[in-house]
Amino acid sequence: MGNFKKDFKKLCVCYDKKLRKCHKDNFNALNNNMEYFITYLKYLRDYYILTNQCVTSTGEDNIKVTALVAAISEYEKAQKCINNYYNADGTRISDEEPNVVLEKYNKEKAFHWSHFWQLVMLNIESWTEVNA
Repeated sequence: MGNFKKDFKKLCVCYDKKLRKCHKDNFNALNNNMEYFITYLKYLRDYYILTNQCVTSTGEDNIKVTALVAAISEYEKAQKCINNYYNADGTRISDEEPNVVLEKYNKEKAFHWSHFWQLVMLNIESWTEVNA
């Protein structure tokens, strides 16, 4: 158990550094603070999993942790779905017309973005309840 406490403290220190960096970066360049928010959600996810709050006392999966994992996944899919349509140099992957590829990309990104915010809306209150 002593090792767990030490490793858990390292994790907290690591997330603290990441959050402070995001906070500082937001003062240097005005942006929407999403990186800070997502980093904090990742911290909550790891906190709940490592403190064994991912399973309820009845042995069922904790919906709070499941929703956090799903929200983070949807955010990351929204950020990375461009790779399904374009190469790193900006060329299209498929031979379809440029406007068709752009429309498909925008549709997929909107899909993941919408699901991310729906998960946030439905679960944000429970994510802040530490012992719920």
